[in-house]
Formats: sequence, structure tokens, C-alpha cells
Amino acid sequence: MLIYKIKNFLSCQFTGLHFSFWIIFICACFLVTIPTFYTQDFWINFFIAILGLSYAFFAGAKKTICHIFGIFYAILSIILSFEIKLYAEMLLNIFYLFLNTIGFFLWSKNQNSTQTQITIQNLPHSLTFIYLFVILVLSILHGFILKNFNASFAFLNSLTLFLQIFALFLQVKRYIQNYLFITLANILTLYIWIEFVFVDSKYIFQFLNTLIFLFIGIYYYWQWSRK
Repeated sequence: MLIYKIKNFLSCQFTGLHFSFWIIFICACFLVTIPTFYTQDFWINFFIAILGLSYAFFAGAKKTICHIFGIFYAILSIILSFEIKLYAEMLLNIFYLFLNTIGFFLWSKNQNSTQTQITIQNLPHSLTFIYLFVILVLSILHGFILKNFNASFAFLNSLTLFLQIFALFLQVKRYIQNYLFITLANILTLYIWIEFVFVDSKYIFQFLNTLIFLFIGIYYYWQWSRK
């Protein structure tokens, strides 16, 4: 019975994905994983990159399986963050692990009639502005904390952080506006990496990686808004 349910779930998750989806997904995986060959922890960085892209593409395709990719992405990121002592990043990924676990069950309960995609919803304009205001306030407060530690782009980095957190929360709730928030975050992150690239060209891979995710966010915002 369990094997049948798993088989049926996987069948539904890979149904309706066009050939163009797979071509773009494979090309994006190739581009994003190139930098991992130059890292010390190659395998863990390689799988983190693949799982991150899998999450982004399958979430955009409204497939519940994206949260399984997200769960494994968060677990590997927690391990890597712990090893290199990035404890703030580790806590953030614990939060992502929690949200992806909830997201899997919420998305499983909100499927279309064929059980192949989730149903999506629109966030009222008033709530969108409230969320953006809360993000701005939290970013300013967090930015002052980072500034005390001489962090680079303290306020801008804080703003991208909270935009990403709220974007994931909205995605779990199946709101179209999650792609608006993540696109704003990627635009700001892109600016940060451009500044770093002017200082040292070694950051070009982070810039290209962010650029790819920016295009993914814009494309799926357009796709979700059409429905």
C-alpha cells in the first residue's frame, strides 16, 4: 500500500512537465554546478546546488516534491554551515527545514483535480504592503546589529535575508507574491555581488548563480500570475 502511494505520488509529480522544462533545468544545473568543482567540499556543494535548483524549478512548476528537495537541501546546508562554523546560516537553514516540512503537508492537501499540481492563491494588496513594511522594519533593526560587527552591506544584506524568509513563507502558503519577494531579494543580492566582482573577479560565480535564480523567479512570477 505504501509503495503504491509513493509510486502514484512520484508519477503525479513528474506528469505534465514539458520537454523545455527539462532542457532549461539541465542547462541551469550545469551552469550552477561549475563553481562547485573549485570548492574544497565538492560533493556536498554539488548536491546543495542541484537540490537548490530542483527546489526552485519544481516549486515553480507547482509540484509538491519541491519540498522534499528543499528538506534535503536544508539538511546538507545545515551540515556544511556547522562544519565551517557559520552558525547564523545554520539557524536559517534549520528554519528552512521547518518550513519545507510544513510546506510538503500543506501543498499535499491543496492539489488540483488531477493531483498533479497545487492550487495557488493571490495575496491581497493590503497584506502585501503590510508584509513589506514588516520586512523593512526588521531589516533596519537587524542591519544595525550587523553594522556593529562591521558587516558588508549590513542593511542591504538584512533586507535580502528577510525578503527571502517571507518569500518562502508565502510559497508554503501558495501565494503568487512569493515570486515578487524573491525577485526583489535576488535583484538586491545581484547588486551586492556586482560590487564584490569589481573588487575581486573570483566572485563572478556567485554573481552568475544569483543571475540564474533571478531569471527563474521572474519567469515563474509571470507563469503564476497568468493562472
